Amino acid sequence: MDKTKNIFLVVFVFVISGLLFATDIPRLTKPVMDTAEILGEETESFLDEQILALERDTKSQVAVLTVPTLEDESIESFSGRVFKEWKLGQKDLDNGVLLTVAVNDHKLRIEPGYGLEGSLTDTKCGIIIRNFITPYFKQSDYESGIKNGVNAIVGIIIEDEELNAKIADLEMKEKEHPGSTANILIPLAMFGTFFGLVAFSVAYSKKHGGTSSSSSSSSSHSSSYSHSSHSYSSHSHSSGGGYSGGGGHSGGGGASGGW
Repeated sequence: MDKTKNIFLVVFVFVISGLLFATDIPRLTKPVMDTAEILGEETESFLDEQILALERDTKSQVAVLTVPTLEDESIESFSGRVFKEWKLGQKDLDNGVLLTVAVNDHKLRIEPGYGLEGSLTDTKCGIIIRNFITPYFKQSDYESGIKNGVNAIVGIIIEDEELNAKIADLEMKEKEHPGSTANILIPLAMFGTFFGLVAFSVAYSKKHGGTSSSSSSSSSHSSSYSHSSHSYSSHSHSSGGGYSGGGGHSGGGGASGGW
């Protein structure tokens, strides 16, 4: 009996310790929550508008969270807690997806809800991490990595044929030559940057009645996947009322990675 009590005591202390030292989850107020402060204001605005436009057109909900550290918690556990607390996705659809980046720990994760696990499979999430995000993170270019990651997630959700073909090709190459495809998309992503960001700059300038020199200049050092037939960068308006979901159920699918 004493042995059983001791076991329960150890488990209790372990659980309480985990809760006490777990990384705090910020209140969700907009699609991109950059608590690690690795993104410029313009990049955040660009991603916010892109994600809000996707939600408007498809009802799918994407969120990005950056944190300095996980405080020894696993990226899987933390992302699961965030996904549930933020209730990502629509009620009864669970069509949300979370991109989590722990900067100082060099860890990241893509976590889809139940409703998106069919399209954002574990394999595709892993390919996005290895080929669209971490090559830039290794160069401390977090803006380009996150932009490319979000664009790839958006492309899969909207069933972009060109992107799906690239991912299928990458999957084939990874099976044939493990570890050899990490940088294959960098030139393509940089090529897409010019068109994607210039289009956003033009739309932004028309909307605000002036030129946006900072948007134009950002195209020289950041990159994003440019969808050939869809534009999710300039047609959405962020409201001041916050950002919330109604889902929050994920089954632990997706993928984690590091750099």
